[in-house]
Amino acid sequence: MAIIRAAANGNFSAPATWVGGVVPGAADDAVSNTFIVVVDANITVLSLSNSTTGGATLGGGFNFTTGGLTANVTSLNAGIAALVTFNHATGTNTFNVTNSFFPTVNAIQFAGGGTVNFNIPLIFASGSIVNGAFLKNGAGTLNFVGNLTGAGTGNMGVINITAGTVNITGNVQGGASNQSSNGLNITGGTTTVTGSITGGSSTGGAHGVVISSGNLVVIGNVTGGGGALTQGIASTTTGAITVTGTISANAQVGLSSTQLASTVQVSGPLVNVNGISAISAVKFFITGTSTFWTNQSSVGVNKILYTNDQVTGFPSVANVRLGIAFGVANALTGTLIVPSPSNVLQGVGTDATVGTLLMTPAQFWNYLISSGFTTNSIGDRLQNASTVATTGGQIAAYNI
Repeated sequence: MAIIRAAANGNFSAPATWVGGVVPGAADDAVSNTFIVVVDANITVLSLSNSTTGGATLGGGFNFTTGGLTANVTSLNAGIAALVTFNHATGTNTFNVTNSFFPTVNAIQFAGGGTVNFNIPLIFASGSIVNGAFLKNGAGTLNFVGNLTGAGTGNMGVINITAGTVNITGNVQGGASNQSSNGLNITGGTTTVTGSITGGSSTGGAHGVVISSGNLVVIGNVTGGGGALTQGIASTTTGAITVTGTISANAQVGLSSTQLASTVQVSGPLVNVNGISAISAVKFFITGTSTFWTNQSSVGVNKILYTNDQVTGFPSVANVRLGIAFGVANALTGTLIVPSPSNVLQGVGTDATVGTLLMTPAQFWNYLISSGFTTNSIGDRLQNASTVATTGGQIAAYNI
């Protein structure tokens, strides 16, 4: 293992970029040493650093300017902002990090228009980070796999999203700091989180997600935090918010929205805790067809509001006569078709009585005419059978 420092601005793959002319490999720490190193090929290194590692001078970073590259890195070491920047206009770059990352600066920046697939176990932001540990301010698409936890003071979210499309697969949590240690800060674009969102545990602004503009989709559960100003989602956006999953209160609401113009849609269930509402919104819609809302009485007894299908004791719609409304607020309609007695043979049970249908002689005769001579029927077989007349005619025809 070696610590290899950059000697000049240049391409990662060029020996002239590095002290000693040695390009860092899988067992090496690559240190920018105040220079901008352009990642121009697939790389695998022990770490990327812009700190003073190995006697280097603080500064510089590693820049992706074209797509189609993959970086495999065991650890990240950010001594100053812009350790890694993605500025490619097109194409996809994949960045894999083995170890969790605990930045105290705006270490990662994505201003390009391409796509970045970023995979890491956890980013745990700490310290005062004005623009977030990961600034996403380009029009491109970020596909992030990993967990995010806010910490420190004024970090503007572990990921600070101002534009473009962001897809996060992982859990997002506010921090334990008493000021602005949010998990995500969203001021534009469209963000989708597949995972849980939870408010922090501090007494200050430590929300799971803060969104002031743009759209948010959550596929997972949302839970309020354990301290004051620690909501799961704190929204002032006029954009759309959609949550498919359970929303629960804690010491704070799970989701708050202050804008009448915002379209907030939730599937439920919704779970209030100690009278604190799961959701606090000027306007919202419940999209789930099967859900419930748990509330509490003044003495702490749960009072649960259900959709009809959640209430037991009603028959299936298949067992209720067609068109008959039943259930709570007549929200269910029967689908069972019951034939009338006049269409059921006499004596056969139907509805609450028996059938009355009798077949008349004319109906019997018409049935024989219509179906008596179909192929291989009795009529078909008998039509060529001998009769007295045909037999007599045959005998008379003989000359004796």
